[in-house]
Amino acid sequence: MGTLNLYYAKPRVSSQDEVDLAVSFCDQIAPAIKNARLARELHDSVAQTIFSASLIADVLPTIWEQNPAEARGALNDLRKLTHGALAEMRTLLLELRPSELGDVGLADLLKQLAEGISGRIRAQVKVRVEGEAILPTEVKLAFYRIAQEALNNAAKHSGADKVEIELRSLPASASRRKRKGKRTPSNPRIFSEFVSLSIRDNGRGFDPKSVMSENLGLGIMQERAANLQITLSIHSKPRKGAEVLLQWTNPGK
Repeated sequence: MGTLNLYYAKPRVSSQDEVDLAVSFCDQIAPAIKNARLARELHDSVAQTIFSASLIADVLPTIWEQNPAEARGALNDLRKLTHGALAEMRTLLLELRPSELGDVGLADLLKQLAEGISGRIRAQVKVRVEGEAILPTEVKLAFYRIAQEALNNAAKHSGADKVEIELRSLPASASRRKRKGKRTPSNPRIFSEFVSLSIRDNGRGFDPKSVMSENLGLGIMQERAANLQITLSIHSKPRKGAEVLLQWTNPGK
């Protein structure tokens, strides 16, 4: 939330045109601030990944001469880091062009997030997809944002070396498809009947009752979900990992 305050030397009444102009300024400022913040955060993560890759590249020739087996392991780490940096750069470009973000399928967005986080924390990140998730754009973006927050939490706090992302979708029922008609490029809005997304890690976990929601961005995640009738549940215990589960049921009749 933010405000734009206008001050004048003498009391005056603003015209409607002046109010509309001030509102248009706000409409331009808000996405600019958001994009700048996203760009800074993603740039920092990419810079960290590239710095780690450069350190490995610098010492790799020496390691190769002394211990080829260890060097092969370092070479594999280097490959993961560079792939992760490329994935995070693609994410950065999408974040700066929200219209294009809405055009990419949820499964592809999740795979891109997984590749980026895998390079950053050098963990095994698996993505499993069952069915085609066809969602309203705002619901798809909410799934993406919550997954992004959950994966960032795993990278920063969990200490996990294994993360599993599972996206499951049930197609629209026959009766719904019949009511909506055949899906064509001009009529693409036959949404899935049910979509669930699970993000699990084997990290140190936490006690949900003792962790303030703001600490892990849980409040923002819950707000995003509630606004779009998405069921969000978080399961975790100390030393038992954590799971974020999203579920959406098509409310259309």
